[in-house]
Amino acid sequence: MAKIAGEGDHDEAGVFFRCFFQEFQGVAKETAHKLIRQEDRGRKRYVRKYFDEDLDNPLLYDLVLNTDPFTYAEAAQVIGDAVLKRFHQRSVARLR
Repeated sequence: MAKIAGEGDHDEAGVFFRCFFQEFQGVAKETAHKLIRQEDRGRKRYVRKYFDEDLDNPLLYDLVLNTDPFTYAEAAQVIGDAVLKRFHQRSVARLR
């Protein structure tokens, strides 16, 4: 599992999701922010209730990426490289 640090917050990822809501849901900026916060709270409650876990715990994730210093393309490259490296490691391990 992977987590984009600050997803739904005021960082770059949060701006992306807010813009997505605005464009595809046809809502104002404030409404988009409210919808995202509601969705985040709902996910946190669900995971806490059914799995007794905290979504903010970085130990739950294989990859945690702070998107602040990266462009979208750079973040995608980092994630892609990590996936390919993990896939390669598992493939080599199976051959042994």
